[in-house]
Amino acid sequence: MRPARLLPLALLLSVLSVLPSRALVPAFAFQRVALGSIAAPVERAVAVPPGAVLVGVTWAAGLAEVSVRPGLGAWETLENDPGEAGSRPGTEPFWIGRGVSVVSVRVVPRSPATDVAVDFAGSGSSASSAAPATRTLPRLGAVVTRPGWGADERWRSGRVEYTTPAAVVVHHTVTSNDYTAAEAASYVRAVYSYHTRSRHWSDIGYNLLVDRFGTVYEGRYGDFTRGVVGAHTAGFNDRTISVSLLGNYDTVETPAVMLAAVERVGAWAAERWRFDPRTSVTLTSSGSERFPRGAHVTVPRMPGHRDLGITACPGRYAYAHLPAVRSEAWRLLRAVLSTPVVTGAPVHSPDQVTVTASLDHSAWWTAQITDTSGTVLAETKGRGTSLKVSWDGRLPNGLPALPGTSYMYRLSADDHVHGPSDPKSGTFQGGMPRVV
Repeated sequence: MRPARLLPLALLLSVLSVLPSRALVPAFAFQRVALGSIAAPVERAVAVPPGAVLVGVTWAAGLAEVSVRPGLGAWETLENDPGEAGSRPGTEPFWIGRGVSVVSVRVVPRSPATDVAVDFAGSGSSASSAAPATRTLPRLGAVVTRPGWGADERWRSGRVEYTTPAAVVVHHTVTSNDYTAAEAASYVRAVYSYHTRSRHWSDIGYNLLVDRFGTVYEGRYGDFTRGVVGAHTAGFNDRTISVSLLGNYDTVETPAVMLAAVERVGAWAAERWRFDPRTSVTLTSSGSERFPRGAHVTVPRMPGHRDLGITACPGRYAYAHLPAVRSEAWRLLRAVLSTPVVTGAPVHSPDQVTVTASLDHSAWWTAQITDTSGTVLAETKGRGTSLKVSWDGRLPNGLPALPGTSYMYRLSADDHVHGPSDPKSGTFQGGMPRVV
């Protein structure tokens, strides 16, 4: 057998240059294709830059209706998406889809539109940072931080403003639903790119985002736990925060794990700013296409974007779940029992076995020890955050617990506001008595 011959380096590179490989596609963040001023309907086919994942149409002044068609697919009408004051008018982003090389754009001006452009956005490169990838909060759980999803902090601008939220507005990003868990962070970066590079917003519009796997992402810079003012709901960014579902939930059903994450967001926000997510609140408009400045609008504490704007957001499927989401967010605020600690087991009568646990907030509680038939052997009741019950191993007939016998404990609580806590229970064994 003859030894394999090595290809010359120049030839090897020329071969690699034509191989289809994602690794060879450069990181792409933003590109603008100018269409100029438009006073009459225009239809244009535009090549998709390598690495672009979403497209939108923006303009400097005027008003337009926009439709897009990926490849030879169906035409899709894009909603106009109001943004921050002084930002560039434009549409919501449209997810291009895998393998699409050309996007057709149809622009119908309602008033002469100037400096019209087709804007492509991608995820760019993931910015490296030594900061932790996640932070964990009570009720909410783990949240992927901006460094965690690779935010390029050079893209944001302006100063951070804060508010005291009275509601959590639910959105969707109107992007692809077929992303993998590994791709989700890059989709967040693409939305960030479109908001900042295309629309000239100071930052990503949303306070929090949730992917279809239930992962929660920090959105706008400035620490969402302090009530950062976002750019998500025209006329109502004050006194609200937002959570946006990564995907298009007007076309597919909302995953259960995604809804569970939104419920956790609602529970966390309700506890953080002391409101009942099942109730309504009256907000005052700062001015929008639907509600003039000064208009008072009463909505649920967890409204859909469509409740406050002219939009289908967060999609018909997600919107239909919001009543249940509000109820579950409230239920999640029940007092939470810690894992019980059992000391003195197996019980050697008359030595005591003791079961202790704690609650995350004050509630009425009951702690019991029983035999396997349910006969109560010891019981303690109280109110507070610390639970304790002890038993000396003596049975109702006066005899001691013996080796080979089993006993049970059960801890329960109810704060009489949010409902009963999930109980905790377990078993322990009897041991040889110290004195018979």
